[in-house]
Amino acid sequence: ALLLHLFYRQWQLAPRLAAPFETHLARGLLLAIAAGCLFNSLLLDHTEGLLYAWMTGLAYGGLQSSPRATHAKPR
Repeated sequence: ALLLHLFYRQWQLAPRLAAPFETHLARGLLLAIAAGCLFNSLLLDHTEGLLYAWMTGLAYGGLQSSPRATHAKPR
């Protein structure tokens, strides 16, 4: 259940990424891993698990903490 919730949250947060290409990349990764997990647990395999972790970090690394985040002006 936690893995499905993680996939759901990542799918929800994908449109908040900076560029449409990043949104498509993040959602494509989720679809590939979800489809692979239907037949075999890809996340337990060393290479596929590292690919998912690495690509998730790269894709969501630039995500802002909230959609209405305002930056404090330096004094």
